[in-house]
Amino acid sequence: MSGGRCAALVALTAALLCTGPAAARAGELPPPGKSVLTLTVQDSGRSYIIRRGTLVVVNLPSSGGPSWDAPESDAPEVLTPTAHVGGYPAPGPVSAQFRAATGGTAHLSATTDAPCLHSKPHCMIAQRRFRVRILVGE
Repeated sequence: MSGGRCAALVALTAALLCTGPAAARAGELPPPGKSVLTLTVQDSGRSYIIRRGTLVVVNLPSSGGPSWDAPESDAPEVLTPTAHVGGYPAPGPVSAQFRAATGGTAHLSATTDAPCLHSKPHCMIAQRRFRVRILVGE
């Protein structure tokens, strides 16, 4: 891992350790304030309600098999990507940051990827999908 990527990963980790919970899982907005919502593979399929300004961090681990693609937002005007470290074709974990910029709904998603999926003939390995629904309230 390069020095710049290592420093970015350290900064992401420090931000996560120094902030509190940021999301409500149903019906209500969380309390206002600086907050971070951290998502992992276990959160896939869930929905969260957050406030504008919340930092959303996605951490997907390395499983020793296919790497994860960098997570993406389907509504970057709602959840704006701010940084990412790792992701296919690099082996290892991937971490990505998004900032809740405006009210609305966005989905964050990522899929595992491997070199054989890009060769001819394609391999037939199983892929995992990560997908989370985020509602950003004003």
